[in-house]
This record gives sequence, C-alpha cells and structure tokens, in this order.
Amino acid sequence: MIYSPFWVQAYRLPFLSKTQSLAKALGNLIGEFIEVFQDSCFEGWVPFLRFRVRMDITKPLLRGKMISLPNLKDEFWVEFRYERLPDYCMECGRIGHVFNKCLIHLENMDNKIESELAYRPSLKGAPLPTSSYDRYRSDFSKGNSWPLLTRLARSTLTATIP
Repeated sequence: MIYSPFWVQAYRLPFLSKTQSLAKALGNLIGEFIEVFQDSCFEGWVPFLRFRVRMDITKPLLRGKMISLPNLKDEFWVEFRYERLPDYCMECGRIGHVFNKCLIHLENMDNKIESELAYRPSLKGAPLPTSSYDRYRSDFSKGNSWPLLTRLARSTLTATIP
C-alpha cells in the first residue's frame, strides 16, 4: 500500500482566503487533491481549511509550506495537520514506525548525536466541532425558550398592540 486518503487541515490562512481553489492548490502540494469540506470555507466555522488528499505514505509528512497569494504581497507559513493520523516517526516524518524504532534516530544515538525530532504531536488534526445549533433548534419548541431578539420583539409587540 503506497497511497492513502487523508483529511488535512490547513492553519494560519489569511482572513477571507479559505476557498475551494486554495484547498485544491494546497492539496496538490501534499499529494493528489480529492475534495474540500465545504463548511470549512466559511469564516468563523473553524480556524482551518479542511480538504481530502490522496497521499504517498512512503514520503515524509509535510508539516507546512511558505506560500503567497495573488492579492497579498507577503509570503506566509501555512501549517498542515492530518486527521486520524496513525503512528508516525517524529524523526523522519514517515508513517508506519515510531521514532524510537527509526533507523535514522538509532544511528544518531549510536553516534551520540541528540535528535531534534522535527515532527511534533501537533501534526494530528483537531476534531471537527459539533454544532449545538441543531440541538437547540430541536429543543426550541419544547423548552419554550425564545432567543433574546425574539423575546424582545414579542414583549415590544404585545406592549404596543392593544
């Protein structure tokens, strides 16, 4: 098995830049772009852009990349995180083994070289938010709890209408 699909989260994007075309470009940097999670394109939903990529798992994981956008002059660092990431090496960044069984790490230890461990546990993506809006909406009629604006409108209308 060489290729595997992963959901990837791209962090540190400029405000109002989360688009499907950016997701496609970032996905093609990591591997082969498959799809974008449309809800993540909306600002305020989550702090990241989420897309699915078919990756070559024999290559090291990409931690991030300096990119530039056409409307911005400066380059900026985009950080990648991977959802449901299996065991991976924090030394070489490859999936399938942990760093204390990595040949590079063991060789460094034999040569009395302190490993830097360039890859961190932060490569694992955050869980998706669960919306409490649907729960609130389903309990809306049962609990007789009106939102603040609706309550204000009801009290104002009943006071003005005889």
